[in-house]
Amino acid sequence: MAANKAIAAGENHLRSAEQNPDYIRGMQDFPQEFYSYWTIDRLMHLVQENRATTLQEAFNVAENQDFQHDQLSLQQQNLAVSESTNKMATVSAVANVFTAFNTRK
Repeated sequence: MAANKAIAAGENHLRSAEQNPDYIRGMQDFPQEFYSYWTIDRLMHLVQENRATTLQEAFNVAENQDFQHDQLSLQQQNLAVSESTNKMATVSAVANVFTAFNTRK
C-alpha cells in the first residue's frame, strides 16, 4: 500500500530529524513540553495568524488552548457520569414502583 509506505517514510524522516544535532541543541533552551515539530508548527501558525506577536505570547496562547481543551474534556466526562447516574436513578425508581405495587397485593 502506497499510503502505508508514505507514512513509514515520514515516520523515518521524523525520527532521523529528531536525531539532528541542531534539533537536540535547540531543545536545551526551549520548554520541553513545546519541543516537537508539530508544536513548533502550531506556535508559528499562532504568530502568523496574529493570535500572538511573539513566541512567548504563542506559548501562552497554546497553554491556554490546552487548558481549555482539558477543561472541556473534564466537563464532557462529568456530563457522561451525570447522564449515567440519571439513567440509573430512573431505572431504580421504576423498579421501586413495581416492587411497591407488587408488595401491596
